[in-house]
Amino acid sequence: MDILTKLGIRYWGVMIFIALALLGPGLFMVQKMPVDVLPELSSPSVTILTEAHQMGPEAVELQISLPLETALQGLSHLRRLRSASGVGLSMVVAEFDWQISEKEARLQVMERLQTVAASLPEGIDAPLMTPPSSIMGEIIFLGITDNQGQDLVRARQFADTVLRPRLLAVSGVSQITVLGSGDRAIQIELLPNMLQHYQIKAQEIIEKVQEADGSATAGYMTQGAQAFLVRSLGRSTTVKHFENLGIGEGLKLKDVARVTYSQTRPIGLGSVATKPAIILAIGRQPQANTIEVSEAVDKSLKLLQMPEGLELNTNLFRQEHFIRAALNSLKSALAEGSFLVVLIVILGLQSLRSSLICLLALPLSLVMALLILSFFGVSINTMTLGGLTIAIGALVDDAIVFVENTVRRLNEGGTGQDRGELIAKSLSQVASSIIYATAIIVVVFLPLFFLSGIEGKLFQPLGLSYVTALVASLFVALFLTPAFIYCMGLREKSHSTPIAARLAQRVYDPVLKFTMKYPVPILVAGLLLSLGSVFYVSNLGTSFLPPFREGSLTIEMSTIPGTSLQESDRLGRMAESVLLGLDGVLQVARRSGRASNDAHAVDETMTEIEVVLDLNNQNRDSILESIRNSLKSVSGVVFNIGQPISHRIDHILSGARAMLVVAVFGEDLIRLDAFANRVKATLEDLPSLVDVALESQGEQPELRIVPHLSRLADYGLSPHDMAEHTELLFDGIRVAQILQGNLKIPVIVRYEEGGRQTEDLKNFPIVTERGSTTLSELADVSWHRGPNRIGREDRSRRILVMANIAGMDLGSASEMVEAALMKLTAEPGIHWQLRGQFEARKIAAQRMFFASFLSLFIVGWILHVSLGSLRLALLTMLSLPLSLAGGAFGVYYSGGIVSLASLVGFLTLLGIAARNGILLLERFRDGVTSGMSHYDAVWEGTRERLLPVFMTAISTALGLLPLVLAMDKPGNEIQAPMAAVILGGLISSTVLSVIVVPALWLVFHKGETK
Repeated sequence: MDILTKLGIRYWGVMIFIALALLGPGLFMVQKMPVDVLPELSSPSVTILTEAHQMGPEAVELQISLPLETALQGLSHLRRLRSASGVGLSMVVAEFDWQISEKEARLQVMERLQTVAASLPEGIDAPLMTPPSSIMGEIIFLGITDNQGQDLVRARQFADTVLRPRLLAVSGVSQITVLGSGDRAIQIELLPNMLQHYQIKAQEIIEKVQEADGSATAGYMTQGAQAFLVRSLGRSTTVKHFENLGIGEGLKLKDVARVTYSQTRPIGLGSVATKPAIILAIGRQPQANTIEVSEAVDKSLKLLQMPEGLELNTNLFRQEHFIRAALNSLKSALAEGSFLVVLIVILGLQSLRSSLICLLALPLSLVMALLILSFFGVSINTMTLGGLTIAIGALVDDAIVFVENTVRRLNEGGTGQDRGELIAKSLSQVASSIIYATAIIVVVFLPLFFLSGIEGKLFQPLGLSYVTALVASLFVALFLTPAFIYCMGLREKSHSTPIAARLAQRVYDPVLKFTMKYPVPILVAGLLLSLGSVFYVSNLGTSFLPPFREGSLTIEMSTIPGTSLQESDRLGRMAESVLLGLDGVLQVARRSGRASNDAHAVDETMTEIEVVLDLNNQNRDSILESIRNSLKSVSGVVFNIGQPISHRIDHILSGARAMLVVAVFGEDLIRLDAFANRVKATLEDLPSLVDVALESQGEQPELRIVPHLSRLADYGLSPHDMAEHTELLFDGIRVAQILQGNLKIPVIVRYEEGGRQTEDLKNFPIVTERGSTTLSELADVSWHRGPNRIGREDRSRRILVMANIAGMDLGSASEMVEAALMKLTAEPGIHWQLRGQFEARKIAAQRMFFASFLSLFIVGWILHVSLGSLRLALLTMLSLPLSLAGGAFGVYYSGGIVSLASLVGFLTLLGIAARNGILLLERFRDGVTSGMSHYDAVWEGTRERLLPVFMTAISTALGLLPLVLAMDKPGNEIQAPMAAVILGGLISSTVLSVIVVPALWLVFHKGETK
């Protein structure tokens, strides 16, 4: 180390060049780093959608979902396999561990799909993997309204044919789902009486319409030297074409059917501020920069020419708003913290030249840390910026210790000695201390890298950025700071002590004398304070993460199974009206049902409302309470109120968008539903649980048409023919597709819209090869109840019971729920599992607890190596709990809830407390080694190290202060509680260390003192 330092001093010009090379190009490269709100939290997952053309949920489960699940079982690193089987749709989601890439996961699934596709029923669409997208990837919602009327078919056409293709071409966009209105279609309504009159079967009409595309290329005709392409253009493309389509015996289609332009039955409806709208959800690709993608989307939209009467709303929801607010908050805290650090360094050292040398470590360490993070592909987000913000005050600590010691040694060395030798010697005196102290801080962050799942994805970037910044500051202190001292001509000064140091010593000397006179009572008081802090913290409430302040809400509204899309739409508009009448609500947009090929597949009973809030003049909790109370006026529905990012984090943890989830497993749907309802009733009776609801799963009314096989045979029909007649009675059959420009228009054949009551259906006439009959002659028509949706997970049926928590901490609420559920007696084959943030926090806390033991063992070993004595290492370890008192106050200040962020703050305190202990104990040891008595070594050593200990502590504290004061700002939700714990613990650790550590030394060396 001495050789490297001397080389650095000798070739100080090279070191200055390295510093400039870091600052110049480094700042340019940092600006190119990707920016996002949080690290990528989604594990690799693949969603498979299979459209099943109105098959019932049980049939979809048995014939599609189960075969797909079976095919996907056993995939490498498969973490969880779940499915949802609804009316006409199967959704299977394969979630993988974080160890593999999204690409590898999709390749595995693709291989298995090829093997299972042939075994699926005929007539259904091939299973489709949705485009790769993060669960946090919905970054923008757009709305298109028609100011010329309520018919949204024109707006839907524009969205499908112009807007969606245009935005899919934007770099970073992975998927755009379009919801609202049906598609434009040509509808052929068969007139049953005319079919019966002419004895024409519906199947004959379908065949004729399918043959309406009579276009073909016949080859070439040659005339002289010219070759002509021969084309027969007989494709029907308009209503008139279809009306005049011949169907035999001089009849045309218009003689037996009504042909009109219409629209397909919508599977989802949307609105903006109660006005019907087309809603587009834009999803970004994994790892894409949300802000850059949003800006590229805006740039594309600016060049868009909207048709007359259509209005585009681009501010229904934008994730970038929260990102920008969060990053701006952290940048402000970073800048304010840096300013305060600069101020305290100047005041403490009282030398502009010394201060400048120390402060150069700040930008150099930050840029170096960001360059390293960029090299490893880490993005700039609230967690990495938070780690740098928390570290900001500590980045000058090593330089302060070195510069302060160098100035003192230059004063003591006189003018006769070589200045370079003195600088190198002063560094060697403190180098081991700052190296070992930095090593200890790195070690205490090791538990973060043992975290798995979403908690690991969240906190590891924070720990990595903090540790990287500290290591960078150590490099600057060891190799660049000596060159700066030599280059800037820092010389010996007068023997006057800085004013701050003199004031500190004047206050501290009486305290130190009292400590040295009564060391045992001091130790007892310190022990009692530490034990009291442990008792206080252990009895506080717990949570997984502090609540986010996103400035927007996601409200899920569910109605009873069997509710029509139109009724869900009506109830949704009522909820919108209620929300728009509340103070603090700026914008409301809604999606009822689902979009085609949307991985977020829900049924028609589900509605999702996006609410933009104005939090400038109101408290978020009061707005939430007002919203919950007001929405009670909308009867017959259940609401689940959360925030866009928070809801998605909950979904990653438990598969549902709620803070607390009870998953009920079993095979018998009736018993499963009964027990799930018992669980729901139990949760509803518990205090502080809100938004209690069952997953959108239950029985819905259904009309069953069961054919009589013998009668079908009498009329020459098959069960397939009977199924076709049933489809024609209701939604109709898509028999063809025509092109008008770049618009694809389906051609739908169905029976004439008329009476659809049970008796009307029974007497509905059906023409067959062997004459006419009625539906009741061919089948039983009756009402029943059946499942509307069947959820599965890991080869078992499952129902989720969901709840949010208000007015109670997560840990207490979870324990209360668990105790209440233990009293329920489940039938054989039924079992439940408590999930959500509680489960994630429990697992994370256990991992951190066990990893902390390993970390403390390594810290003890480092201390033993550093101090050269097991006794001194033990002394330092005994001083670590001194930080708990202030840390406990930090938890109290930040809301009195111990979250994972608070636990990380306590881990950080261990390293800071160890740094102070090493600085003091090494000096005591050196004093005794040089021949001082233990009393003299403690007196001189403590007074000598008082200034660097206090300056490093104050600089670190002031670096944290803006973050703690901005606790209510977006983006600080995780870092602020952590900073509050570190700040409080830093104060108590610093103050108590200069009181208790001297007492510890004297007590441990009582028999050796003179």
